[in-house]
Amino acid sequence: MKSIKHILLSMCALGFVANASAQGPFFGQFDYSAKTGISIAKLCNTNSRLAFYIGGAAEYYIDEIWSVQPELIISGQGGRSKIKMDGAKSTTATRLTYLDIPVLLKLAPFPGSGISVEVGPMMGFCVGGKVKNKTVIDGDRSRVKESIRSSVNTVQLGASVGASYVVKDNIGAQIRYNYGFTNVFKTVDNVASQSIEVGAFYLF
Repeated sequence: MKSIKHILLSMCALGFVANASAQGPFFGQFDYSAKTGISIAKLCNTNSRLAFYIGGAAEYYIDEIWSVQPELIISGQGGRSKIKMDGAKSTTATRLTYLDIPVLLKLAPFPGSGISVEVGPMMGFCVGGKVKNKTVIDGDRSRVKESIRSSVNTVQLGASVGASYVVKDNIGAQIRYNYGFTNVFKTVDNVASQSIEVGAFYLF
């Protein structure tokens, strides 16, 4: 948790510096933003769970249409599963936390409209993981909570595709789909992570 706090403080400091030095998008220079929102995440063969993401981005403008945007995002991932049988019900929530680093190629098809589309590779580092299980059998309830960080592969490779729109002044909205190509767990095969992110961002 201390490392996450240090990352957030560093991003805030970067935003203040950017706000003082950058007044708008200049070709050949960077523009900075902070973003947050909800993440509808799931693992293969599970139901989705609601999580959150927060982070920042630095957009490098190549010209009026094209730009490259590396990001640093802390995101919640994982999934939920439910099992129902006669007189028994079990719910398991897998909660994973990743430090994601996507590098996106952005296209503004209508310059000046605030609309852009984006696509690119993403690398994620698992910084936390736990599982919660709630079981009810004939009215008797039991709860289990344990860490699964040691069972999760540290690095995840994937891709992101999405779109964004600057709604007013420096405030914008975005939607994005993330898909992991690598296996999430060390001992369970063919379990990939995917999520849909919906949120807002602020341009410094």
